[in-house]
Amino acid sequence: MSLIQPRPKGVFGESVSVLEGNPVCLHTNVTDMQKVYLIWSYRSSIIAKLDGATQEISLYDVDEGIFEDRLQLDNRTGSLTINDIRTKHSGLYQLKIISHQTLTKTFSLTVQHVFLADLENKREGDSVTLNTGITEMKKHNLMMWMFGPLNPDVLLAEIKINTHNITYGFDERYTDRLHLDRESGSLTIRDLKPTDTGVYQLQISNNKETIYKRFNVFVEPGLSLWHKMAIGAAAVLLFVAGVLIVISFCYKYSGKLFNSSHKFDDLRLDSTKSEKTSTWTPMTRDLT
Repeated sequence: MSLIQPRPKGVFGESVSVLEGNPVCLHTNVTDMQKVYLIWSYRSSIIAKLDGATQEISLYDVDEGIFEDRLQLDNRTGSLTINDIRTKHSGLYQLKIISHQTLTKTFSLTVQHVFLADLENKREGDSVTLNTGITEMKKHNLMMWMFGPLNPDVLLAEIKINTHNITYGFDERYTDRLHLDRESGSLTIRDLKPTDTGVYQLQISNNKETIYKRFNVFVEPGLSLWHKMAIGAAAVLLFVAGVLIVISFCYKYSGKLFNSSHKFDDLRLDSTKSEKTSTWTPMTRDLT
């Protein structure tokens, strides 16, 4: 009984292509892990081992830490995953499956370079335009915009450059909020929402090559209607309280002035009375 799922005759390896920054999984197709010992190599250097009987895993790094912590080996299937892959990880990967016989499987891995744009920080309700940076549209055949929270896998819009025909995707989250410029291919997203946070990928293709460019967009949540109403109500209450404080202060201050004026009048009256009672009458002497 074969330990490996049957494959077409004459196929000794696979060609795998992946975009920079994505994970990639190289599958063993082994059906009975208990009877095999697996050895994974990259450019003739061992990077992983798995004892199917004990499920013991050993991982190795090569070329001065080229993989760092990116390697992951599944102890149930023996498949090798490389996370956050880079162009430097392109090359030939070899799998040896050792049992009563030794089988070899190769993977020719190509990692497509992705141009990374700056992070776009926006607030909820704003608009953002993702620029292609392309100056000569006629050199290309097709532009596609994709989106995903982590990995772009949803089609938003595409333009066939020769015919200027624009097609938008069917994601209801973006209904009536997308605009694709016919002249530059730039994508504008209006009335941003927190769910628009994620990775936007531009794919530009012609007969010779495909270019990828990614944009990271972060949308900061705004205030909900309830919060806005609460803030408005609080502002009104603060205003009313301020007016009442001013009125109270003015009332108290005017009362003090009134009392002070009465006291001043009383003092003047007392002073007048005192002057009248203390008037000096000269004494006359009879000289006769």
